[in-house]
Amino acid sequence: MYAFRLAKRYKKEFSSVVLASFVSLVLNMLCAYIVAQVINAASGKSIYSVPVVIVLTIVIFVVNPFGGYFINKASYKFSQKFMTDFRQLIIESYVNSKDDTVSSDFLNTVNSTTTKLKDMYVMPFLKAIRYVILFVGTSIYLLHINKIVFVLTVVCSLLSLVIPQIFNKKNQMLRGESIGENEKFISRAKEIGDGYETIKSFGIEDRIMNLFKKDNNENQDKLFKANRFAVFHMAFSFFISTLGILAALISATYMAGKGLMTAGEIGAIIQLSNYIISPLMEVPASIISMKSIEPELKRIDEMKSKRLLQSDRLADFKFDNEIVVDDLSYSYGDNKVLCNVSFTLEKGKKYAIVGESGSGKSTLANILLNKLDYSQGSIKFDGTELNTINIDDFYKNISLVSQNVFLFNDTIKNNISLYSNYGTDIIQNSIEKSKLDSVISKLPDKEDTVLGEYGTSLSGGEMQRVSIARALVKDSSFIVMDEATSSLDIKTARAIENTLLSLDQTVLVITHRIDESILKKYDEIFLLQGGTIAEKGNYSDINYFNEVIA
Repeated sequence: MYAFRLAKRYKKEFSSVVLASFVSLVLNMLCAYIVAQVINAASGKSIYSVPVVIVLTIVIFVVNPFGGYFINKASYKFSQKFMTDFRQLIIESYVNSKDDTVSSDFLNTVNSTTTKLKDMYVMPFLKAIRYVILFVGTSIYLLHINKIVFVLTVVCSLLSLVIPQIFNKKNQMLRGESIGENEKFISRAKEIGDGYETIKSFGIEDRIMNLFKKDNNENQDKLFKANRFAVFHMAFSFFISTLGILAALISATYMAGKGLMTAGEIGAIIQLSNYIISPLMEVPASIISMKSIEPELKRIDEMKSKRLLQSDRLADFKFDNEIVVDDLSYSYGDNKVLCNVSFTLEKGKKYAIVGESGSGKSTLANILLNKLDYSQGSIKFDGTELNTINIDDFYKNISLVSQNVFLFNDTIKNNISLYSNYGTDIIQNSIEKSKLDSVISKLPDKEDTVLGEYGTSLSGGEMQRVSIARALVKDSSFIVMDEATSSLDIKTARAIENTLLSLDQTVLVITHRIDESILKKYDEIFLLQGGTIAEKGNYSDINYFNEVIA
């Protein structure tokens, strides 16, 4: 059970909660004992004198509230540790995953889901532990007072725990439906934000708002049904618990009338009934809450399972001679995207893979960049299979220049170094080689200029130069440019590719753009058609270019 994993992981914090619960139990038992002595003192049957009873009453009722304080402090310390670690774990799972997680789902998990887990799982779990301890301690005290009252209490307690469980399955189903609708609602809201320009330019505001209204209503309706049933579930549990306490009190009153109990003991039972009924209400409610969130826990476990397993990838990255792709095939389900692709990239040379959209270029790039696992064929870096190379070591030595360059809301220097401690000379050298110096010279604070959110203060070509500078500053031996210039004008695209062609590193450019003046400069070109290498050689060797130009 996930709760036991929590207790094991946070042993120190969990031990504090348990210890505070025992302290609170002792104080509550002393309160009940003092109540009994006060009543007995009034009837002249107490073993203590009246002044002693008064002093004990004052002391215990002054000290008692601190038990609740210690429990709350320990519980919030536990939840704070959980929230910090869990959010960090989700971030790591996302960053280290090979699969692109939908951003709305990711943001929902980091923000609202972690808070929901704290409120609906962690805190109820800790509350259940507290009340179980309180219930057990109270039961022992009742056993000491009167065995019959104890038996009635335990029997009714078991009924109050067992009977409401028949509703658990429906409660989980309703809660799962509510979570699903909430994710759908968040996704719709994100679509509206991301698609603002499309919505406005096509004049579909009314249609979009109708879709949003439908999702919003369904989201709230599912949430209302889930909460309504949860309230009924708790009310029913309370009803069963109350019947048990009522039976115990009637029995105690009857026995007191027969002289089998003192008035003080009945007073203690009344006091203790609060410590019986609260656990009987709260423990089932906590279990219901924890059960209802289990679908979300399973979904998060699936997300964590996507993390890269690096323990079995121990080979060091090495690229001094060549990269050999041999008989590589890849399919998305039944759709075969790559078929028996083979080529060789030699150290320091420049290569281009060209082909129309849908020819498999991006899939090939993703495999070479270790974003997709392959099972058919082979990719070897100096004789070492790609899927055996240590992930961290691999990404330290390769770089991607893509069409979409992400820039942080930070200085241009930090966007180049990506928060690594490179020397000033290394950063400056990468700026010069990427032809970024002419851009920086126009900025108000030069390389310390803050670019703003998403780097919108730079043009597409300037952002690409930042991407190239990133590749250079880490001294990557292998640079892949995947359709990085497709949205740029020809002049800017040529400038970017000429910069790459002037580098010492091995460069592989994947593009559908046919630019004779640039393609003639590559050492070798591979034409990808229908997932296979149809032609290869230098520009003049490939007939396809003559056909396209003609």
